[in-house]
Amino acid sequence: MNSVTAGHDQLNAATSPQPGADLSTWLAYLNQIHVTAIDLGLERVRPVAEALGVLNPIPPVIMVAGTNGKGSTTATIAAIYHAAGYRTGLYQSPHILKFNERIRINQQMATNQALIEAFQAVEHARLQCNLTLSFFEMTTLAAFWLFQQAQLDVWIVEVGLGGRLDVVNLLDADVAVLTNVGLDHTEWLGNTLAKIGFEKAGIFRAQKPVVLGSEMLPSTVQQQASETCTRSPPASRTISSAVVWPSRTGGTPKRPSWSGNRGTTAMSCSCGCARSASANTRATSTD
Repeated sequence: MNSVTAGHDQLNAATSPQPGADLSTWLAYLNQIHVTAIDLGLERVRPVAEALGVLNPIPPVIMVAGTNGKGSTTATIAAIYHAAGYRTGLYQSPHILKFNERIRINQQMATNQALIEAFQAVEHARLQCNLTLSFFEMTTLAAFWLFQQAQLDVWIVEVGLGGRLDVVNLLDADVAVLTNVGLDHTEWLGNTLAKIGFEKAGIFRAQKPVVLGSEMLPSTVQQQASETCTRSPPASRTISSAVVWPSRTGGTPKRPSWSGNRGTTAMSCSCGCARSASANTRATSTD
């Protein structure tokens, strides 16, 4: 039996939780509806995300990938924005004590009821599409749905595994952060730093800035950046007004928004800029 057949058999066998089911019941159910716990790839989950309407968020999206440091990096970014007065959404995984830790809005963990409502929305879209999704895919889409309902100013999202084929990468990052590259999840990402680096750099987008957290990165990170340069920028989101980032001078922040086509933000540099950037934290644009 192949994974597609097995997945549809499992889809037909699983029964959605009844109205009034608690969070633990939902979490147990989400672990049952797909044939494998990890199933990398974006095409299977994309129709469900489209049905939910979460693929084109209005606020800027900051996406963080890397072998180590993703959690602390995303938490720090969210704390900075929150302190500056912005409405923030933070998505991380895994959790330490309770699932609610994974999804925070304005630094507050999502409530059980909010999570249940999000799971119900994702489940409805999934059944409409007649598809099975993994636990991580379902919970990630639930986070996106909650962020959209909350009308936030910025989304900060942590990649789960790798980058290029991770469900979080359904979103187009307005800023991509790659903390570092080490040997991790080699059964999924490859058994060399070169292969793993290429996968993690898959979150880069054309004409969008990239922040690199290490100088010791495999050449495939630059290769991925160079290939990104040749692609057309994301053209799916057209929003009015201009982006405003937190100011060092303090004062009341303006809400981040965008002007014209978000995929054509005015930035420029050569495809070799990642090699020539300064030490420690480095910023470049894949234009």
